[in-house]
Amino acid sequence: MTTDDQNQQFNNSSDFLETFKQLQHGEKTAEKLEKMLDQLEGKLDDLLSATNTVEAPSDSPVSSVKSQSDERKQGQ
Repeated sequence: MTTDDQNQQFNNSSDFLETFKQLQHGEKTAEKLEKMLDQLEGKLDDLLSATNTVEAPSDSPVSSVKSQSDERKQGQ
């Protein structure tokens, strides 16, 4: 085996190790992103359930103002 062959094998091994390190880093990043997305999904579910449980009754001031606003728009 010549020196050039040995250098080529070393370079290939070095490239392989660098690629493997990058792959590991990418996998860790993907795991972090997946965890963050799961947390975001949980927060969105909480917000959706909160908005579904908080409905203004028809005699509430908010409902009254909204219906008056709707009546004005229809009258124009």
